[in-house]
Amino acid sequence: MTQHTEKLFTALGPILQSTSIRVREALAYLIRTMGAHGLLEKPDSRPLIDFLVRQCTLPLDSTEAADGRHTMELEVRQLCSSTLQSLGDSPRMANVLWPGLLLQLSPAAHGPALPLLLQTSVGVVKRLQEEGRLPLARRCGKANRGEA
Repeated sequence: MTQHTEKLFTALGPILQSTSIRVREALAYLIRTMGAHGLLEKPDSRPLIDFLVRQCTLPLDSTEAADGRHTMELEVRQLCSSTLQSLGDSPRMANVLWPGLLLQLSPAAHGPALPLLLQTSVGVVKRLQEEGRLPLARRCGKANRGEA
């Protein structure tokens, strides 16, 4: 299954750039389903996580003519937000989300998603600390802190 999953991640690359609301909605459901079945636990799934973050940061069109589209955009954003949060609640996703979510904090375009990114990051870090497998802790030994 791993080989097929890697091929799927590669094939989804161009589709992840689609501007079609229906395609983005379908991708959000696909990613949610893949996460529920543990298929996003490899670093290869990073573009799918990035897609979720991007959807949470897209500006919503507020014109009256776009009311139907605005509602769909909001629904896709909420779906992506809840999917990202549920992935953050999965102990098996910690290695994929950490520290990758921190990289998402720097682009100014992702400002609207900062509360979600921070909340999910904190949850992942807490889980990793509780399990004693926070990758950062391994790299921050006495030598790295300047202690003798």
